[in-house]
Amino acid sequence: MIHLTEKEKADRFDALQAAFRATRDGYIRLQKDADLRYTEVSVIGAYNKGLADGYGHMIKDLDRWIV
Repeated sequence: MIHLTEKEKADRFDALQAAFRATRDGYIRLQKDADLRYTEVSVIGAYNKGLADGYGHMIKDLDRWIV
C-alpha cells in the first residue's frame, strides 16, 4: 500500500480538480457547438440535439465533483 504525505495528497487533489475543470470546459464548448447546429427538425437536427443534451448531463456530473 502506498502511503502519501499530506502535500502529495493535496497535489493529486488539485490535479484532479484541474482535470475536471478542463474537461468540463471542453464539454461546454462541444455543447454550444451542438446547440448552434440544432437549427432544423431532421435526423441530423435530432442527432445534434441529442449531443447537446448528452453534454449537458456530463457537465452536471462533473459539477458534482468540482469543489
